[in-house]
Amino acid sequence: MILGTWRIARSEASHFSFSSLAQAAIVAGLVLPVLMLLAVQNGIVQDLRAHLESTPENLRLRPTSAVSQDDAWYVQWSSDPRVGFLAPHTYSNADDVRLVNTGGEMITMALLASGDGDPFLPQGIPVPGPGDAVITNALAERIGAQVGGEIVLQTDCQDSTTPTHSLRVTGIIRPSVWYSRGALVDLDFMRQLYFCRQGYQSDLLGASGDPQPSAISYPRFRMFAARLKDVRPLASALESEGITIRAQFATADLADSIERTTMLVLLALIVVMLGGAVIALLAAFQSDARRMRPHLATLQMEGMSRTETCGVLIFKGLLVSTPGAVIGGLIYFAVVAGLNLLIAQDPLPFETHARLTPAMFTLVCSGTVALAVLAAGLAALNTFPDSPLETQNAN
Repeated sequence: MILGTWRIARSEASHFSFSSLAQAAIVAGLVLPVLMLLAVQNGIVQDLRAHLESTPENLRLRPTSAVSQDDAWYVQWSSDPRVGFLAPHTYSNADDVRLVNTGGEMITMALLASGDGDPFLPQGIPVPGPGDAVITNALAERIGAQVGGEIVLQTDCQDSTTPTHSLRVTGIIRPSVWYSRGALVDLDFMRQLYFCRQGYQSDLLGASGDPQPSAISYPRFRMFAARLKDVRPLASALESEGITIRAQFATADLADSIERTTMLVLLALIVVMLGGAVIALLAAFQSDARRMRPHLATLQMEGMSRTETCGVLIFKGLLVSTPGAVIGGLIYFAVVAGLNLLIAQDPLPFETHARLTPAMFTLVCSGTVALAVLAAGLAALNTFPDSPLETQNAN
């Protein structure tokens, strides 16, 4: 009987083609805008956030004045999932050192401690070890250094038998990340340089003097949030400890505002269009059900059950909503292709295109078909009585 029910539904759908096309258009009209807004949210909005987060300065939190924090403080904050990277400064700013150029010229450069997750590190370059340095492009051009070469630092240590120290160049930082002359080095090297300059002993740098203190308080730090949405919460948490923070709050707020607005528009669109589509589909299928009652009453007299009569309208809902979802999907692909072509011709400041994952596309289309089938089922249950006699009386 399922095959017979399907044939009746197919006959109804083809015989009353205008009504079927109208129902398919309702489904397509629901699928298309939802797919488009999701494609913009999943593609362009997320790419904008990724672009903003790829600029380290947008994630940076700077203390506005000197602090005094020990190693335990850094261990505690480094374990916070909102922190993408954290390293101390042994001085109130980057540690300035002099570099001995190949021609004997002294060049001032800045040293920063690096580590896992450092956004200044070029992609694919490992964290510098005790004898390594990742230098800026400005420094590389100034001294003609290349990856695999060496830089020689003037340590300025007290009571040192070796006034210079060599570091191997393992990478070069692009100017958009750090434009001045400087280098990323291992934190332990920074500590040893600080100790030897303060008159303490350092075997690494060949300096004699008093034994190194067991603890050190750092006056500055270099902190980056893991994500833009973490910038404000981190700043608030640090300020609750009395550390005033300067950061790119406007950029973080802009990204959150765009994402939040897009989601609100999407939710409003879904709610409004979903409600309108359900009402329109219910009315359309209700009209179909009333028109089909006399014919189905005769079939009920011949032994068709109420479940099977309801199945006729449900199958029709499936027959008209599936092409509607397919049409909406095809129009979506055409519109997205046009939008992406416009973006390619007049590109945004970041690489992007509107897109959806196959899973999201399938979920929207199949969910809309299921909604139409549900509307058809509700219309059938509301219209078709339990017995053929009731159907005849209703007519």
